[in-house]
Amino acid sequence: MKKRIIFILVSLLLPAASLHAAISSVTLTPAPPTTLSNGNSYYLAGVPYTFRVQAVDTAATGIADWTTIQITFPSGENILYNINTPASTTTSGVIFDAPAVNNTSVYTNIDFIITVRFRWDSADYPAASRNVTATVVNVNGATAFDDAIATFSFGKSSSIRVVNFAQSGVAADGYINGYHSAFNVTGTIVYNVTGATAADTVESKAPDEIDVATDIALYRNGTLVAINNTGNVENFTFAITAASIPVSATAYTWDVRVSMDTGPATEITTNTLSLVCDNIIITGITFSGGGGITTPPTYYRSVNVPNTLVTIQATKQLTGGNMIGTTTITVSDGTLPTFTVTIPDNGNTGTANIKYPALAQTPDGRTTPISYQVTAVSGSVFDSEQDTAGEITQVASPAILWDRNDPPGRNGPPPNYHGDPPGSGETPFTDAASFTVNPVTATSFTLNWQPLTALGDPPYDGDFGTFGSYRIYYRASDPPGGIWTIVDQSTPGYGTTGTYNLNDPTRTTATITGLVPLTQYDYFMTAVDVFGQEVEHPIPNSGNNSDALYAGAPTPMGYGQITTNPTEISASVTDGITEYAISRFETSGPIDASARPLRKTSIRVRVYIVSAGDQPDSVNVILAQDNGTGSAGSDLYIGPGLTTTITYDRIACSKIAPNTWDAYIPSGNRFLIEGQFCRFIIESIRSGTETYSDTNSTSDGDPNNYEYTFMVQTPTTFKPWPTRVLNNVLTDKNPVCYPSYYLSDDAYVTITAYDIKGRPVATLIDNGFRKGGQNIKEGGWSGKNKARKKLGVGLYYIRFEAKRARDGKIILNETEKVVIAK
Repeated sequence: MKKRIIFILVSLLLPAASLHAAISSVTLTPAPPTTLSNGNSYYLAGVPYTFRVQAVDTAATGIADWTTIQITFPSGENILYNINTPASTTTSGVIFDAPAVNNTSVYTNIDFIITVRFRWDSADYPAASRNVTATVVNVNGATAFDDAIATFSFGKSSSIRVVNFAQSGVAADGYINGYHSAFNVTGTIVYNVTGATAADTVESKAPDEIDVATDIALYRNGTLVAINNTGNVENFTFAITAASIPVSATAYTWDVRVSMDTGPATEITTNTLSLVCDNIIITGITFSGGGGITTPPTYYRSVNVPNTLVTIQATKQLTGGNMIGTTTITVSDGTLPTFTVTIPDNGNTGTANIKYPALAQTPDGRTTPISYQVTAVSGSVFDSEQDTAGEITQVASPAILWDRNDPPGRNGPPPNYHGDPPGSGETPFTDAASFTVNPVTATSFTLNWQPLTALGDPPYDGDFGTFGSYRIYYRASDPPGGIWTIVDQSTPGYGTTGTYNLNDPTRTTATITGLVPLTQYDYFMTAVDVFGQEVEHPIPNSGNNSDALYAGAPTPMGYGQITTNPTEISASVTDGITEYAISRFETSGPIDASARPLRKTSIRVRVYIVSAGDQPDSVNVILAQDNGTGSAGSDLYIGPGLTTTITYDRIACSKIAPNTWDAYIPSGNRFLIEGQFCRFIIESIRSGTETYSDTNSTSDGDPNNYEYTFMVQTPTTFKPWPTRVLNNVLTDKNPVCYPSYYLSDDAYVTITAYDIKGRPVATLIDNGFRKGGQNIKEGGWSGKNKARKKLGVGLYYIRFEAKRARDGKIILNETEKVVIAK
């Protein structure tokens, strides 16, 4: 039973005040309002309340003498009941049942019972001392002394709210993610009381219209959620299925709507419940510490260098901003166990030590790339349902290339290579297409190689990649065991901004400068990975591709010895009559061997060598036939590591002076074919190492681009002269004689005049050089002595003597007569 409050009925006696019958009194007995838990009384919408109105009119003889009954409430709620014409009755904010008349037999003292229900669309007002007025009008329209006023404390509630409005499980804190598990929305519907706290709005008694309402619904952002209430109307429970709420950039709002009988049809709760649905997304996965090279999204680290850190950056997918609550990020490298990174409350970044991989040594020792991704998010207000990588929006998985070996340090001296021959104990890399030394000049040599990046992975160590570099070692061979000079990316001119950037893994060539002319050098070359580990160049068919196999000692890509060229080297060529000095050979532009015709005789090549260092031990001419065009053919260079299919002759030179070497091509040489072209280069050998030179090697170091060339021409037919003196009788008319002779070889010639007693009287030529293979007519003798005085008439003798130039052998020794007649 509901608790009733007893009101004192106020009855006003109204004396007659007119000439006509009048209402003498009106009495109002209001219905007691409902007392709620706050101790105040309220009229509740939809609840029936019975009001009693009594009126006295001594002149009334029947019901028709009464016209209207009106009850007026504080906020405009109003009942104006027309007793005799009920259809014309009007109301505002209430509905009521037709009044019941208790004493129909005594119309002078009428007693009306009126049951009132306040509408749900009428106004709320708080509990306070308020008036309810009853007005009764009779057929005479009497209005004097006809009102009754009841004054008492009450308020009115025509709205509802939810107390204990809550979400259970993962939504209890008002936050979920798009992969949320199932949860409930629960609460208790009560009358809303203006000015009261939520705790004060619970009714103290039942029943009321909420108790008997038959339809209740849960709405999200004004849209009906198709979920059945599993509780009763007053205490509801709505089940929300898993993953049914999409993420949103704005918060969702729950409200509850109840279908009421006392209009309007549906009442909406005055309070709502908020819910945020968003996902955590990963905006960054980066690594730091631990040495190596950092170039997102790829990093290089060594398993032997500690303190590599991972940093995770996260945000909310649609609502943005920092984490709400401490968030745990699970990171996986594809193996178990995983490791975690913690992002603090109100932060967006967390850093932790990475889990180092347990990498087994593989046969090829390659660096292992490992990718990292986030596989779970937990701990924040957005719960733990994002527990697979597929449920987490994240950046592309970065990778670390993990190296297994301790980095030995950059630009350090190579272990086990001080004092040892380069590549000692190793198999040399002899593939000409992969490693060559060319050109070599007086002060430099150039290494050429196939870049390791062109070989793929495997066989080369994967951490060479984009950031590997090359390292060159060289030293003078004499004295043996000297300290190596190291050239790498830290050497001026060989770094990133240098002419030869050894920090570029795709580089294929580098030139070492500042060398001493005609000096032998040892050299070798290695590749260096991103950790400073010197790694080998794969040796074809060796079955060995491991940089770990030679741990502690670099394995050279290529090695050997070279001898720098002389400071200046040139050659001339002659057939005894015609000579072509170096200036007659092309050093640029087209080559034309036909511009240098030589007779098919014993052809001499004279080599001139000037060097700031030592002279070569030996010099050779490398001779070959040209390709028939006179414009030079395939390379004659036959240095170490190279082979040639060109047929050639090596003709030794003899040293005839401190800087001069001669070689003779005999007339019977297989390449001296009339009408054909010949070419040659110069080979200098010092300490067993060859260098090669053509016409311009001093400037460009290339021994093949401008070889010495000449054409073998058809010799002019001539008959060697006998030794004689032309015009051997001197007269006034013919005062000069001419010694003439033929030389088969180059020779030094002396011609002397003697008198009849064998005494020398004049020297015509004293050890003068003459080319061989030709008839020679010397300048004339006019019969004068050494003092340039005319000799007397008589018989004189001319003696011819020639010593062959190459060996001093006397090849001419004859005497002819001359007569001075006048």
